[in-house]
Amino acid sequence: MPELFRHGGSKQSCKSENQVWQYDSHAEEVYSPSFTLCKIKYIHMNPVEAGLVARPEDYLYSSAIDYSGGKGPVQVSLINLHNLYY
Repeated sequence: MPELFRHGGSKQSCKSENQVWQYDSHAEEVYSPSFTLCKIKYIHMNPVEAGLVARPEDYLYSSAIDYSGGKGPVQVSLINLHNLYY
C-alpha cells in the first residue's frame, strides 16, 4: 500500500509525497435517485479501479458491503434506491 500512496503523490505537484485520494474535486447537485446510484457505484468502484480489491464489497471500510446485503464494520444508513442497486 505505501507504494500505491507514493505513486498517487507523485502525480501531484503540490501536496504530500504520499496521497490516498485524488486532489481535484467538483461539487455536483444530487438531483435524482438514479444520479445518486451512479455516484454511489462510482465511489464503491474506486478501490477496484485502484487495484486494491477485486470486488467493491471486498474493501473492508466500504458501504458496498452493506449495499450488497452484508454488514461491514462501519455503521451505514442505506439509501432506499427502489432496488436500483447492482
